[in-house]
Amino acid sequence: SGEDASSDWVAGASLVGSSEGFNEAVLTVTVLLDEEAKIASIEVDASSQTEEIGALAGSDKAFQEQFIGKTLAVSLTKDGGEIEAISGATITSAAVVQGVNAAAAAIAQEIGIVIEGFSD
Repeated sequence: SGEDASSDWVAGASLVGSSEGFNEAVLTVTVLLDEEAKIASIEVDASSQTEEIGALAGSDKAFQEQFIGKTLAVSLTKDGGEIEAISGATITSAAVVQGVNAAAAAIAQEIGIVIEGFSD
């Protein structure tokens, strides 16, 4: 139809993504996208991760705020991206990034937005 898929976008849609963190323990990420399909907020449940290290992904606001306003897909600085890993918790940080990408990709697929540079 030639219409912009983003015109069908409903701001505030959110989805949960999960991925394997340290010691193969699953963590979950809830992603909220804004009307431009940028990340508006993320919520991380990293209670399965090592206390005071990877578990900080769930409470470290500075870590979580790095995602706000980003378009997808996101990646860690060690992979050429803009997200700085939590010191000592690279595996957990990478798992959060994977969870964000998985959740946001599912939202985008649901509403028909193509995410450049993102593959299933």
